Amino acid sequence: MKRLALSAALAVVCIPVFAEDPKTAAEFVERGAKKAKAGDRDGAIEDYTQALALDPKHVDALMKRGNAWYAKKDWAKSAADYGEVLKLDGKNAKARLYRGDALYNAEDYDGALADYDAAVAADPKSAIAVRSRGEVKFWKADYAGAVADFDKAAGLNPKDARALTYRGRAKRADGRFAEALEDFTMAIQLDKRASLAWHGRGECRIAIGDRKGAIADFDEALKLDAGNPEFFESRAIALADDGQPDPALADARQALKRYKPGSLRDAMAARIWTLSARLEGREAAKKELADYLRTRKAGDDGPALAIAKFLADQSSEAEVFKAAEAAKTPGASCAAWFYVGIRRLVDGDQATAKRYLQKSIDLGKSGEPEARSAALEMAKLADGGK
Repeated sequence: MKRLALSAALAVVCIPVFAEDPKTAAEFVERGAKKAKAGDRDGAIEDYTQALALDPKHVDALMKRGNAWYAKKDWAKSAADYGEVLKLDGKNAKARLYRGDALYNAEDYDGALADYDAAVAADPKSAIAVRSRGEVKFWKADYAGAVADFDKAAGLNPKDARALTYRGRAKRADGRFAEALEDFTMAIQLDKRASLAWHGRGECRIAIGDRKGAIADFDEALKLDAGNPEFFESRAIALADDGQPDPALADARQALKRYKPGSLRDAMAARIWTLSARLEGREAAKKELADYLRTRKAGDDGPALAIAKFLADQSSEAEVFKAAEAAKTPGASCAAWFYVGIRRLVDGDQATAKRYLQKSIDLGKSGEPEARSAALEMAKLADGGK
């Protein structure tokens, strides 16, 4: 998932007087800034480009054009312009930080980390640089390094809700749910509109068994960001685990609509099958999943797709486990055993289903939702299927 504005505020100064017929680089930059402020980013880029044609070393034109590309989410062109600034002025702190932001959004985490390292080295007290570096470490799964940076960022700016939110995310990913919950709560106290904090706290609550509290937090997250598929998915799983399959299925379908093509969307289609097969019947669930697979765009052929094909009777158990093994992650194997177990359960083979679900539980030591759902299924079976 792309993360948007970070350290780069990208504010453009309002210039009340500008040249209607610019002739110099400075005048083109002036007019470009006016256009940018009015929301005409393409026109601004044209003017900054004209300025650079007159003066290729005009740092302000490069910075402002980089900002305009950034606002258009063209991370490559934005990073390139900031890079040109750094060639001209290697000590330009803003260009270093902003290029890091552009690379971060482009998911070039190694490049972003190099820029943030340099930014922190140049100014160790820059809370934004330290926090941004922590976020990159989080996405690189260096949770200990991320927490260390977020600790420092929070020390430099105790009111930085984003630093607390991401520290919570790192702790949650590391299985430190109680500590993460505290961080998310502090972030919410600082910023009630921090949707990621509401969502993160909900994830922690469901991990420690507080499903009602989790659902309430996911409700708040969705009020703030009603288009976020991950929020719908989390609430769907929480509702299903809480014994509310109808709203769970509705949320799951909302998540599927909003996810971009790829493994997350495939996994959501598989989760829908587990709900629909029981509510609407196995054949209806199979048809819905087959329709999804037929219209699915070519792309990631990972373990989630193998699971979806299996549930739609288009592949075998062996192919599911082979795909999970190729992924070489406990999460993939945990999901494989869960979905194959649920398929066995729907088909009436409780004995095999129990073995498979237990295997999912054994593999789900990092809080995987499939392991949690498998444990609840096992509890129901122990209680006579209620």
